[in-house]
Parts: sequence; C-alpha cells; structure tokens
Amino acid sequence: MNTKSFMLLVLMFGNIVAAQDVEHATNIERYLTDDVVAVAVVDIGRINVAATSDKLYELGLFHNYEKEIASQLQDAFQTEIKTFAELGVRFVYLIIRPTDLEQLGTSVVIPVTGDAAANECTEKLKKLLARNRNLERFGDFTVAHGDSVLVAASEAGLQRLRKPVPGNPRDLSKMFQAVNGADASLFLFGDDDTRRVVRELFPKLPEPFQSITGPLIADGVEWVAVTANFPPQLQMQIEIETQSDNAAEAVNRAIANALEFAGSRPYFKSLVSEQDWKRISTELAPKNSGKRVSVTTGGLVNDAGLLATIIKPKLNAFRKNAGRQQQMRSARQLALALLNYESAHQHFPANATYNDDGKPLLSWRVLILPYIEETELYRQFKLDEPWDSEHNIKLVEKMPETFAIREPEYLKLNQSGKTVFQVPHGEGLAFDGRQELKFRDFKDGTTNTILIVTTSPDRAVEWTRPRDWE
Repeated sequence: MNTKSFMLLVLMFGNIVAAQDVEHATNIERYLTDDVVAVAVVDIGRINVAATSDKLYELGLFHNYEKEIASQLQDAFQTEIKTFAELGVRFVYLIIRPTDLEQLGTSVVIPVTGDAAANECTEKLKKLLARNRNLERFGDFTVAHGDSVLVAASEAGLQRLRKPVPGNPRDLSKMFQAVNGADASLFLFGDDDTRRVVRELFPKLPEPFQSITGPLIADGVEWVAVTANFPPQLQMQIEIETQSDNAAEAVNRAIANALEFAGSRPYFKSLVSEQDWKRISTELAPKNSGKRVSVTTGGLVNDAGLLATIIKPKLNAFRKNAGRQQQMRSARQLALALLNYESAHQHFPANATYNDDGKPLLSWRVLILPYIEETELYRQFKLDEPWDSEHNIKLVEKMPETFAIREPEYLKLNQSGKTVFQVPHGEGLAFDGRQELKFRDFKDGTTNTILIVTTSPDRAVEWTRPRDWE
C-alpha cells in the first residue's frame, strides 16, 4: 500500500468509535456467526481528520512531505464523512473472519435507516471505491444493501453477509459494555478453529515469557478489547476478559514481565531516562478486577515528546528498510516484465515507440504494462500519439505502483507521476536507440549487462515520457 492510501485509511479509520453497547449488539448480532474472530467499530460522527493528522505528525508518524499531502486531503475527506453522516450513517462495522484475511479482504456492515438513504449510501460507496485504484489490491469490492449497506471483497463474501450461515449466535454484550464510551474499539474473541490452532501450535517462549502459553490464550482468555480516544485528547486502553481469577493473574504476570524485560533492554535505556521509564512502566502496569485485566496509558500518549523519542528512531529505520525492500521488488518485477515481453515478441522493447519521422512517442514503461498486470491501463493509451498529447498526458497521473518508490523523499515525485526506474540508453547498452535487441545481441552476456537502474530523484522523469539514463 502506498503512503497516500495508508494516510487515507489512517485518517478515515483512525477514529474507530464505540457507542452504546445495546445498539452495537442490535446492529451486528445476526452477522456474528461461528467463524467471526474479531469486530472493529467506526463512529464517523467522531472523526476529526485535522486533529488526527496533527497528532500523528507531532508523534513523528508523518514526515513533512506526508503532512503536506494530508493537509491537501483533509477538507475533501471531512466533506465525504459529512456526506455519509447526513444520510444517517453513524456506525461502520468491520466483521473479520480468517477466510476473509486469506483473500485480503473483509466484510463491512453499515446500518442505515430507510431504502432511500441506503440506496444513496450504496451509490456513494461505489463511486468512492471506484475512484481509489489503490484499494483494488484488497479485492473487487461489492456493495449492496438490505436493512444495512453491505460491502465485501468478493461476491461470495457479500452472499455470506446477506445470508449468514446458521450457527450459535455470539452473546458479546458484556464485551461491548466493557468499552462503552470509548472513541476506538477493536474486539478480538476468536472462534473454535483459531483457538485450537493457538492451543496446539503456539510455541514455547523463553524467559521471562514462559507463562504465556497456548492453553492460557486459547482456554484462559475469553476476549480482548483494544480501545482508544483519539485526538485532540488521545487515550488508549486494553481490556482482557479471562475465564478465571487464576487466568487473570497469569495474564497480569505476563504483561508485568514484558514491561520489566523491555525496561532492561539497551535500546530503551538509550532512548529514555530511568525516571521516564519508571513513569512509563507505572502507567502501563496491568490492574486486575476479578477475571478482568486492564492496561491503560493514562496521560502517557499525550506526551508527544516522550512518545516521539521512543517511536521515531525505530519507525524511521523500519520505513527506510521497507523502502529499500520495495525498491528491489519493483526492480525485479520490471526485469521480469521485460523478459516476458521478450518471450512474447522474440525481442526486447526499444527504449520507446517512434513515429515514421523517428520522433519518440511513449516510453518502454508503457509497452510492458500488460506484463505487470496493467492491461486495462495499457488499452487507454493512444500508441500513435506522443506521451504529452492531449489524450495521453492525462494518464501520467495513473502511474502504477511498480514505478513508484515508497520513501518520504519520493512522495512528491510519485504524486506528479514521475519515476526513477529507467533503463541505460545508448550505443552498446541494453537499450540502443530504436533497436529491438535479442538475447544474442548482448555481446557481454546477459549476466554482465545492466538492464534497469534507479536514478537520483533529481533525474526522475514522467513515467510515460521516452527519456532514460544516458
């Protein structure tokens, strides 16, 4: 997922809100079949896009480049939310099953009163999904409505929502009551199959985590609720309902051991003072009330300076490494696309298409679109026109993910449809003028020939433009 899509999801679903427990139970009871393992709830009336964006930036989760993009999206996004709220939409439920996760999708239930509102909500959702091409990788979303608007990643998923498989309905009213009034809720409760897998396959952990076992999780924990109040007043809490007082003590001890272990690690010692860590461990200390274990952040998450000190170094390192890995995957995918092109045409593409006068029109990157699963985009080009013709120039903004690099310094380039993935172009190189080379033309052998390079950002070009590294 690219950064823009990530921010859209954070801003839209970052404020997941729980309301009255009775209303939750009424809204989704019929969908809580035996195979459901988790539920998340969104109250769109509580979403404050600007406040959420500002807090994430304050914590170091956004770079300057990303903040600029977020600020451009805020007004439009808040307007979209307001539109759905005016149709009577308040809650959005994500119903999570293991089978949905296998298909990279999930099921969504949106209670709406009245056929007219349901129809309008359905049409708006269809347009929203159609506009965001980045959501295509999560499934071919299908939208329909009955007493609620239903969204699924496949037709089969939609039918399962329309006609839930008969089974023992879940009574989760106590779970909903436990988090009543929170601004964000994710409920994890599992099913028989997932509990059996955990019970039988959960590995034996080393000290000091030996008390965390498969049987403790599968048989000792009834459900887990992760809740939060989002900006401007940030607050987070975890509620763990166990089957017995003994199980609650075991869970409490495991969390306390984890905190003690974290505090002893050199990484944390290098980031925070002993006094700050004492405060952190005190606020995060688990508290028991009968069979329930609670962990709350108190005012800790509002101390932006302390949190940023802990989060930013690891986050920046993770993002940099993820960016390098993504760049390598894209380069391999492009190389494979070029090889598949050669297999289909018995030669590699030239660096560009040319007209009869020898003028370059479109880049090789357009020619390989069918080989990176972008056939539909390929068909939109007028191949006998230059990249900047009145028709083709509009397609620059549709740059595929494969040509983008998901690192902060490249965000503006990605937005403008520019790429640093280029081919070496010149006499004796892999791409030599208008020639369409065959394998036998590589005099030094393919293993000694550079096929694709990534240039510095200042040498980026529009991905459809016939210009490369010379």
